[in-house]
Amino acid sequence: MGEDSSHHPLLLVPLLEQQNRVLAAQWDVPWNQALPAQRDIRNVLGSFACGWWQWLDSLQWEQDQKKSELERRPCDASVTVKMDNS
Repeated sequence: MGEDSSHHPLLLVPLLEQQNRVLAAQWDVPWNQALPAQRDIRNVLGSFACGWWQWLDSLQWEQDQKKSELERRPCDASVTVKMDNS
């Protein structure tokens, strides 16, 4: 059984190193063109969390407004329920 010399592990190392350099260069181009804040995942996650907190704050404010509105409404205790027993 003869071994194909093109698949020998020692011959694959330079090829794999070259492929690694190509992939690294392809990755670096868009990564380096990104804004610094976009490159830092902590900033991205921090912005995301801040947006959620602002959204929750706005929901809390809206809920408080609705509660206040309900408290100011006069209570109409004379509710008439009409039932049809035919």
